[in-house]
Amino acid sequence: MQKFRDWSQIEWITLRAEFINALYLPKHTDDNGRPNLLCTCETCSEVPRLANRCGLDFYGDFEHFHESVLEHMSSLEDHVTNDMRDALLMVRTAYLFGMFESDDILRGYLEVPMIVGEILSSEYFTSLSMSRTNENAHRRFTRELVTALVEVALPDSYFNWCQRRSGMTWAKTC
Repeated sequence: MQKFRDWSQIEWITLRAEFINALYLPKHTDDNGRPNLLCTCETCSEVPRLANRCGLDFYGDFEHFHESVLEHMSSLEDHVTNDMRDALLMVRTAYLFGMFESDDILRGYLEVPMIVGEILSSEYFTSLSMSRTNENAHRRFTRELVTALVEVALPDSYFNWCQRRSGMTWAKTC
């Protein structure tokens, strides 16, 4: 008799995908072109809403947007690895500075966390990087790098621990 597969992880895959899509939504900007991260309109509020569902803290100040915070909830810090923290820092930086629309999300970095090097040196990303011949290929590369970073920052184990802690389905606690 065949064992049934455990499909419960689909919820986490879907939640990560929603979070990634929200990162790419257009944001309202001020006169200097900085994103208004605290805007509460329906479009702009997706990242803060989903951050909470993902076990992340999100808060900041429009006047000091570079000091805005997107990090793992402090109450869950015992379950956060350095790779998770570093990957989320890369996502946060790209989000705060509008780097998702650039053709090279890593432009301007003098150094990056080791997890980024690990991702980029994988066979998949090496072949994807070599095929970046046009704007669509650059966007695909950026999107997939962000997806890999979010996967590292918010692994199934983190969501599973959050679910056990809350006693219910984590994604439905908001």
